[in-house]
Amino acid sequence: MEKKNTFALFVISADDKTIEVEKESPEKDFTQFINQLPSDDCRFAVYDFAYEVAGQQRNKLVFISWIPDTSKIKKKMLYASSKLALCKRLDGIASEIQATDYDEISEKTITEKLTRGSR
Repeated sequence: MEKKNTFALFVISADDKTIEVEKESPEKDFTQFINQLPSDDCRFAVYDFAYEVAGQQRNKLVFISWIPDTSKIKKKMLYASSKLALCKRLDGIASEIQATDYDEISEKTITEKLTRGSR
């Protein structure tokens, strides 16, 4: 992901053989990012998450494995088994989140995960 981008979405190709960049965006609005995740299909995402700890602004790269409960079983299995291969190729990931619904990737949830032990 280029530094100028805030997030990147990854999708497994139609032939199930490669992981491709579906979209990169400099959009900083977290809600806009969440709206890019389909409610019934899987994706991988990397988000440059901005948050505050003890009055200091911080940014960390978060890897999100988006596998909604409503997606097809074959897709769930394919994404679950492909996650490690993609993670190994990404540098600088501070945290990984596996989410099956939008509540699991709320700003509050991610901030809490990133700030555990940072106080």
